[in-house]
Amino acid sequence: MTCRRASVAVGLTIVLVFGLCVAALAGEAPDASRRQEIETIIRDYLRAHPEVVLEALQEMERREQERRRTQRAETIRAHLVQLTQDPASPVAGNPQGRVTIVEFFDYQCGYCKRQEGELKKLLQAEADVRLVYKDLPILGPPSVFAARAALAARKQGGHGALHAALMATGEPLM
Repeated sequence: MTCRRASVAVGLTIVLVFGLCVAALAGEAPDASRRQEIETIIRDYLRAHPEVVLEALQEMERREQERRRTQRAETIRAHLVQLTQDPASPVAGNPQGRVTIVEFFDYQCGYCKRQEGELKKLLQAEADVRLVYKDLPILGPPSVFAARAALAARKQGGHGALHAALMATGEPLM
């Protein structure tokens, strides 16, 4: 089905529904036979071209995804300084690096632990990268305890060592 045919179908449906709405707002509900005729036209068209419904749903999903992407980007822009320049957040790599990566992680997250090696390689290969750590302890009380311990170690100059040890452990935190 072409985009033009889908547009015609959607346009026809909108015109017919709009006509019903205008009539209802004007206090002139179409009589039963006119309403039946309109419904029959829409039903017949959709039966003859059911792909129009799928295309409309796909377009609705695409628009929703775009809306969410835009909303995420706006949220990041609104909080960019807090995300990248928070003095309470530990930093690895080049503290003055032109490229900043913000990593949200949990010390009990297997995916986070696997990613740690890739981040280390990146920091070794690229001298202009700054990595900002954002603890996101969502996997239970041991995660919260580990995050607090790492932030406390930061105040004593030991965040890097404790972070590396916690990320390297294959055992569940207790």
